[in-house]
Amino acid sequence: MEIFLFWVGFSILVAVAANARGRSGIGWFFLSLVISPLLALLFVLVMQRQDAPEPRPAYTTAGPFQAESVLSGIPYRTLSDGSIEAVMQGATVRFADYARFATSIGAPIPPPAPPPEQPLHRWTKT
Repeated sequence: MEIFLFWVGFSILVAVAANARGRSGIGWFFLSLVISPLLALLFVLVMQRQDAPEPRPAYTTAGPFQAESVLSGIPYRTLSDGSIEAVMQGATVRFADYARFATSIGAPIPPPAPPPEQPLHRWTKT
């Protein structure tokens, strides 16, 4: 009975060591139960440490803020995907489209631009 408790105790130690090195603690616990906790501990200590990747920002902007235009005193620019990025109260805020940006600041939404005129084709009989 003492051997079993010793085995489980050292398996827990292997799990803690594996978790501290960025590995799966539960996986190494069960592995050390199946094989020797001493062998599993040696494997964990020999393997390189896995550090967590650095978090990336949710989106990247196109460099420092340079406003394209100003609407109701708020500078904004249009990004390549059609979204609007504006500086409001010292922070950069992103809107899905121009209409949402305009309604959030209480500005009137201009009517959509008319489509470009298509050239008239005249068919004549010859």
